[in-house]
Amino acid sequence: MDQTNQIPSLEAARARAAGQVGAPVPDRAAPHAEERAFAVWSEAARDRETGGALDVLAVDAGLLATAAGDRVRFAELFRLVAPRAKAYLIHRGVAPLAAEALAIEAMIEVWRTARGFDVAAQSGQAWIFGVLRDISRRHGVSLQMTRQ
Repeated sequence: MDQTNQIPSLEAARARAAGQVGAPVPDRAAPHAEERAFAVWSEAARDRETGGALDVLAVDAGLLATAAGDRVRFAELFRLVAPRAKAYLIHRGVAPLAAEALAIEAMIEVWRTARGFDVAAQSGQAWIFGVLRDISRRHGVSLQMTRQ
């Protein structure tokens, strides 16, 4: 079977997030990208339900290290948060490629403005998703859920 049509497993996504060499990476230009994105979002939702939610302390620590200019920790933070930001945008009705571009732009903005993060005021996840919301609004993307 052609590897570009396979939906990546949660284990493969975790391996890629951990930076393990040889982890399969789906072809972004492959057909059925929306179905793959939905499957990844569904796996993330199941992951949250089983206690594998985003580690709040890891995000906070990653943001503090990013504010200090630590590129390695920012890369770890990017691998942890960017896929979830993209999945969030897709869940809110943004097209997968646009969601990926917005998530990347938001993470670039996180790198630029991380010194403005105050761990006493809010969680790192809330701060990052606030940046994501602002970037989305700047591009005229509404994140309101539509009633069905």
